[in-house]
Amino acid sequence: MHAGIEATLRPFELSRPRFELLSRLLSRPEGEHLGRLGNLLFVHPATITNLVDRLDAAGLIERRAAEGDRRAIVAKITPKGEQIARTAFRALADDQFALGHLTADEVSTLRGLLVKLFADRPA
Repeated sequence: MHAGIEATLRPFELSRPRFELLSRLLSRPEGEHLGRLGNLLFVHPATITNLVDRLDAAGLIERRAAEGDRRAIVAKITPKGEQIARTAFRALADDQFALGHLTADEVSTLRGLLVKLFADRPA
């Protein structure tokens, strides 16, 4: 599945982690602290720095000091980054997120398992 997603993202010069970071920033037009991005994406701070470096170099995001704490860095998606992320998302949706090879029954089974896995459990 990862290979299919990576293949769909390749024409946009995005890896899956870079796409995930851009997607997260789409929902936060004001930007997001790098530390929070790391927590949201479950990755090490050095990995976030590397992803941000690459996306910044490509002009897809920009960095700035956080208001109120000049030591903290905020990443903000650029108009170019927003366009690329939305276009890549449409391509992934058209490719059914690399699940197009599954039958309807297999998709139903997978959905049921995911609902069961992520359902709220009593404490």
